[in-house]
Formats: sequence, C-alpha cells, structure tokens
Amino acid sequence: MKFFEVKSPYYYALIAAKNEEECAELYEQVVTDIENREEFIRCLHELNRNEAIQEDAKKISEETLQPIGMEEATKDIFTIINEQKSCVLSIDSTLV
Repeated sequence: MKFFEVKSPYYYALIAAKNEEECAELYEQVVTDIENREEFIRCLHELNRNEAIQEDAKKISEETLQPIGMEEATKDIFTIINEQKSCVLSIDSTLV
C-alpha cells in the first residue's frame, strides 16, 4: 500500500492506494474531477508510512472537532496496511 498527498494546484487530499492510477480514481470519486491526469500524477507526493501517520494525525475529528492525534492515526494507517484497503483518508477542509 502506498500513501499519496495531493497538494496545490489541486484540493488537498491524503490517499492510500496501490498505485498512482488508483489514487487518481479515488480522488475523482471522492474529491473532484481531474482535467489533466498526467499533470495530476506529476503533482502527487508519495509519503512513507511515518509521514502518512504524521499527516493523518492532523485530520480533524468530526466528533471532537480536534485533531485525531498520533495514536489514532497510527491505528488507522496500520489497519489500512494490514487490510490493503485503498481509501481517501482526508480532504481539503473547504470541501467538507
């Protein structure tokens, strides 16, 4: 499982996917359409497991309206790795 961070000029997203193509598909399903797929893939930043945990820890909980923190983020990332589960972990707050 790979972790990708999408940044400017696109809406922010943290995505777990098997590859860049699957990442683009998830981004289109959950975030927004991609007009230029080649440019989108060039803008992807692949994160290692620890970087993904750090980024996920900043995610705001819908229940507490506070960042979820390192413990919860670590559980989330390891569950994704163990289950080989592709998903969008977080998106730009302006889209929520």
